[in-house]
Amino acid sequence: MNNEEKRELCLSLMRAIVRWKLIPNSESNGQYVSSCSAVGAKAHPARFPEKLSEFLIRFLTDPGELVFDIFAGSNIAGAVAEREGRRWISFELDLD
Repeated sequence: MNNEEKRELCLSLMRAIVRWKLIPNSESNGQYVSSCSAVGAKAHPARFPEKLSEFLIRFLTDPGELVFDIFAGSNIAGAVAEREGRRWISFELDLD
């Protein structure tokens, strides 16, 4: 499968996930919010479902490759990338 075919398949799968609500956005409130509360930190308002990040990272990269996230927010992509054996770089404009 070439990169364009992977991209198209990934977009189709993401549309299906959203349409059929296979990965609820409420999942993004779980461990992240609990961890923030435990250390007295404010939770980021735009959390991304971990299962969706996991799907995209596993599908689009191989272990050891780099995941580049220019909208880090709560850094879900970085956490998933590390857990899945990928290297990662994240940027976030807002320091809060």
